[in-house]
Amino acid sequence: MKKVLIAFVLLLACAGASQAQTPDEKAVAQAVESLRKAILSAKRADLENLILPSLTYAHSTGRTESAKQFVDNLVDKGTVFKELAFSQMTISVDGDVAVVRHMLDSDHVAQGKPVKGHFMVLLVYKKVGKYWKLFARQGYAAPPKA
Repeated sequence: MKKVLIAFVLLLACAGASQAQTPDEKAVAQAVESLRKAILSAKRADLENLILPSLTYAHSTGRTESAKQFVDNLVDKGTVFKELAFSQMTISVDGDVAVVRHMLDSDHVAQGKPVKGHFMVLLVYKKVGKYWKLFARQGYAAPPKA
């Protein structure tokens, strides 16, 4: 039993080490989580604080929004998220640019119609001072759920 416990502890230690993040990767992950929460709350100041004014926000449907359109759509309730989950996230940082890929699953209402979202997202963040700001977003088709 003692050998099994030691093996389990070593396995956990190795798993933790393989998923270690750099300080910038941690900061980007926090910025993504802040964005997820801001989308759910739809508060203008929170959203505007997390994005660059030059943001290009392309939906999986092909519709593209500017930073202003993205914020206005959420604040003015054009799209209302009930649930929003990000999973399978990968983060790659190169200098002051970070690329994030993740799965997005949502339950929301868009233009008055209920929608279940399931797609992949590519986010591009730029470091401005000590903060990571969203510069670009692209939604694209995800593999079907099993």
